Amino acid sequence: MLRRLNTPQLVLLFGPLSVALSFAMQQLLSIWFPVSRPDTEQMGDMQLLVNAVVFAPLIETAISQLLPFLVLERFKRWPLQVVISAILFVLVHLGVGLPLLVGVYLIKGVFYAYLFHLLASRSYSAAYAGVAIVHALTNAAALVLDRVLHL
Repeated sequence: MLRRLNTPQLVLLFGPLSVALSFAMQQLLSIWFPVSRPDTEQMGDMQLLVNAVVFAPLIETAISQLLPFLVLERFKRWPLQVVISAILFVLVHLGVGLPLLVGVYLIKGVFYAYLFHLLASRSYSAAYAGVAIVHALTNAAALVLDRVLHL
């Protein structure tokens, strides 16, 4: 069923799902563990916005989704591509200082990798753009929830 949706429809579906999934997982995790957040207080709001909503999605999508899909393309085993992609997504985020959120990042990594897989059947550029947009929307929502609503 998902394969029948076009690229904008998939992005519109996965965007809100990604935001809801991220928020729910972080809220559930915070019940049991105090969640340490990256130290971004010294960054201005504009710099944080540009880093989190522009640069991070572009760079992380290239490293975590595009690279493993390109390298493993010849094997034609999308589950392997999704697993490797999700692991890379976790590794990229370990430097952020959120070790308790490894599970969250693993689930988000699988989520983004699966979206990349769905869109890659059309083209890698559509997959890259679609995942980067969903990732950017998720990060923007996280900033609003954290900085504005203090959730």
